[in-house]
Amino acid sequence: EVATKAAEAYRDDSLRCRNAMVSLAKAYEQHFSRLERRLEVLYDELQNDESSDAFEVVGESLKEIRLVKKKVKSQEELLSERGLKRVPESYDFTDGETVIIIAE
Repeated sequence: EVATKAAEAYRDDSLRCRNAMVSLAKAYEQHFSRLERRLEVLYDELQNDESSDAFEVVGESLKEIRLVKKKVKSQEELLSERGLKRVPESYDFTDGETVIIIAE
């Protein structure tokens, strides 16, 4: 009789533990689904956001997505691409040199 009651108590405890584990697993699954949906929304927003000039979305799916900071070119880099360079204030000009003033 004592052994039977102990076995029944053990069985009841095991069932409660099992039910708690199943409930916890369901809660994690729901939480994960919500996070996944939120990531999809964020991904779509990043893909469609034209105002974000500082970052670029790389990848086609959530599995391979990442943000890469775009290289922001300085004014000097933009001018050097056009064959121009910034002249330091201490530079002494000689006769015949051509100067193009882009900005002051």
